[in-house]
Amino acid sequence: MTDKKEMLCMDNLNLVYHVLQQMGLYDKCDLYYDVGVIGLVKASKNYDDNKGVKFSTYASRCIRNEICEELMMQNRFKRKANKNVLSLDTSTESENITFKDLIDSNFNVEKEIIKNENKKVLYNNISKLNTREQFIILNYYGILEKSLNVFELSQYLGVSNNRVYQIKKTALRKLKKLLESTKGWSYEK
Repeated sequence: MTDKKEMLCMDNLNLVYHVLQQMGLYDKCDLYYDVGVIGLVKASKNYDDNKGVKFSTYASRCIRNEICEELMMQNRFKRKANKNVLSLDTSTESENITFKDLIDSNFNVEKEIIKNENKKVLYNNISKLNTREQFIILNYYGILEKSLNVFELSQYLGVSNNRVYQIKKTALRKLKKLLESTKGWSYEK
């Protein structure tokens, strides 16, 4: 680094603490201080004083961005790690199934896994339909909330009952083709 850029960094090291305090991370300085310093160094390398912005303003934004990037990367890593964890002795929030439930009942883990995978595939393929078709399928079958009847859907969309039936029929045909072409989709009656 040149002397001017080194001086900018040295003179503004306290700015890292200030940004950590603004972000509510001051108690975790030992974790994020180095990341903030990297943001400060990047700021000193890219700073152009001809832009009319004070270095401290520019640097604080760079420091904040670098820390936010680190936080996002940590969250991504945690989500990825949590995806692969399967615990039989604790319950999940969505299903509330415990190890005791697995032993005491006829609960079939394999069927539940297939069911959950099928749900993901179904939602993914529904998202490929046009907006009106998605709306009708999701609301008619009550996939996201309570189901609406044809009359309620026609009132909401401002079309006739017959038109709702037509859109639903077309959407189901499209969805069936999409699902048939999807790998990993298994259908059980």
